Amino acid sequence: ERVAGLAEVVKHAVIRDDSLFTFLEKHLEEVVEMEVDADGLDWLIGRNAEIKAAVIEADEKEGDLRAILNYGHTIGHAIESVGHGMDPTSDYGRYRHGEAVILGMAAAAEIAQRRGLWSPADRRRQDALLERLGVPPGIAGLPVDRIVKRTRADKKRLDGNLRFVLPRRIGEVALVDDVDEETVRAGVVYIQERYP
Repeated sequence: ERVAGLAEVVKHAVIRDDSLFTFLEKHLEEVVEMEVDADGLDWLIGRNAEIKAAVIEADEKEGDLRAILNYGHTIGHAIESVGHGMDPTSDYGRYRHGEAVILGMAAAAEIAQRRGLWSPADRRRQDALLERLGVPPGIAGLPVDRIVKRTRADKKRLDGNLRFVLPRRIGEVALVDDVDEETVRAGVVYIQERYP
């Protein structure tokens, strides 16, 4: 549960705050184990609340800015949906929401790098942090075609095009409306191969 919840913290750092990302790089294990000191934990919780509140306040009508809160969610929701019911021992299906978002962020990183938006160095930083956090079991048992197809049903479509939130650097993302299906598939295949 902590890992799944902290996926949203990593997301906030990637989309809006490089200093939060640096804090996580230095203290992730302490945060996961809740061994960070009270001041550090207070700052972490407060900073995440500030990021989300600032985005929502600046975009109360759910326009372009608010969409950045969906980083990792387009493919993450598809994975979550396709994986639902695959684990009858869990109320969550195969993935908790945050676990699916971790996989979605890894896929979005692949798409961003293929599009030339994100430097390999920042990509490695995100991948390393996600791996330290704990990437869930991958999607080896899930059909890639079903995941890609499910992204087409994403609520964030704009004029028939799939909208992706893609990183430009740690702390900054871009909304990209013209990601083709082949590139989406490449992102899904990437996480299938990297996190079997």
